[in-house]
Amino acid sequence: MTLDHLKSVLTPKPIVKNIGNVVGLSTGNMNYKTKTVSILPKGCITSEEPYFFVFVKNAMAVLQLSYTNSQINQVLAILDSDGKATIYVDNFPLLKSVILNKGKPKLPALVYESEIEDIIDVKFKDDFVDITPNDGSKVLCLIREGFAFILFWDFTGTLKQSDFCSTLAAKCSMLTFPSAYDFYNKKSFLKFIKYGWYPFAGLTEGELRYLVTRGGRPTKLWLKKLLPQARLDNMLDMWLQKETFKQKEPILRSAINNFLKGDHIASIKILVTEIEGLISVAYSLEKNKNLTYKDKEVCKYLAEKAGRLPRNRLNHIGFIEYLSNSIYRHGMTEQTRNQLTRHSTTHGRADNAAYDLERNIQIILTINQLFYYL
Repeated sequence: MTLDHLKSVLTPKPIVKNIGNVVGLSTGNMNYKTKTVSILPKGCITSEEPYFFVFVKNAMAVLQLSYTNSQINQVLAILDSDGKATIYVDNFPLLKSVILNKGKPKLPALVYESEIEDIIDVKFKDDFVDITPNDGSKVLCLIREGFAFILFWDFTGTLKQSDFCSTLAAKCSMLTFPSAYDFYNKKSFLKFIKYGWYPFAGLTEGELRYLVTRGGRPTKLWLKKLLPQARLDNMLDMWLQKETFKQKEPILRSAINNFLKGDHIASIKILVTEIEGLISVAYSLEKNKNLTYKDKEVCKYLAEKAGRLPRNRLNHIGFIEYLSNSIYRHGMTEQTRNQLTRHSTTHGRADNAAYDLERNIQIILTINQLFYYL
């Protein structure tokens, strides 16, 4: 079989229909008295949201397709200005760009759900074909993520391919890591910060779900099993891929070794100050000058770095809030001494009991979170 023949076989075969000049999806039934109906020219919802299947039914009607969960999993329709729709049903490539939580994998390699930190891009392409809608296209798209669905439509003719792809990636991220986003409920988030927890990228969806269920108060047994040596070795290998962390390798190794030996005092004393150290190294490498020692400037620079990431799980203003209220919290209140912050640690004012396994894990996961920003 020649490459051209293989490409011909694997290239998806669309259905072409004349469906007219579609301007939006109706949001409900028509008011027969006033003969009015509400429409949305563009939008994106998931099957976790109310009335999703009403929208899907209307969307499939637009494409002149019947729909049940068992019949159709994925649809991509690209409409032109003449009312012609090129429709792909289930037989098109879907390429996701993900961030892994391990060192450089040997390619090609199987990727497991537990190895994915975030989903940052979605495109409709493979080595043979690219049918990702271009700028200015009119699009209707239904894709599956696990047991859930995402419906996207834009009939305005002003589509930006980058926005389309990033929106789908953000929805995929939300469906893949629902517990991470549950953390950001304002009332719950402040409670988690109080206990030193955050929806760290280093935690799996199952681990985050457990923390949400427990209200941020895990058992000691759960904590003891959370970061075994193999997981920490993998984490450290990943960190050292970046020059910022490479410059701190002896210090980071010492902290991890002390954690594994159960010496949480030594491990925390090292790591809690190296949070700022890593940020300052990254700043110097990027801007060729030193970062000030003001906490606000440290968090401001980190927020700037986070803002460059796709606006998904990893790029959330909550992490800056976590640093400000948990790691960089000032004062010598009883809560601060008990929780242990950079300020109370460096000034020797933290309670002895605050140097425990739980806080050590939280500081390690904070360092790990920095890896994705620096």
